Amino acid sequence: MNRMKANDAYIKRLSFGRAIRKFRERKNMSQEDLALSAQMDRSYVGRVERGEKSVSLDKIWQLCTALEATPAELFSAALVLEQHFKRLGSGISRRRKQ
Repeated sequence: MNRMKANDAYIKRLSFGRAIRKFRERKNMSQEDLALSAQMDRSYVGRVERGEKSVSLDKIWQLCTALEATPAELFSAALVLEQHFKRLGSGISRRRKQ
């Protein structure tokens, strides 16, 4: 994957993760609370929120159920954040665990 496509994929993951964090914080939930409700590990939720992990469709449904949100609401928020991050351009540092 070339560098531009890799960065675009990272921005999409980061945008989706930040949308999850936004919804979680609105419900006054900790990562642990969300993880328990969505039946997943807290560290997984953290990696998703930081844009380090791609999320399967099954996991998206689990997160939406736990957050009492629709996928459309979550993706709409992610799209807004994606546009914001793209405007920032290279100001986004890419941190990934190898």
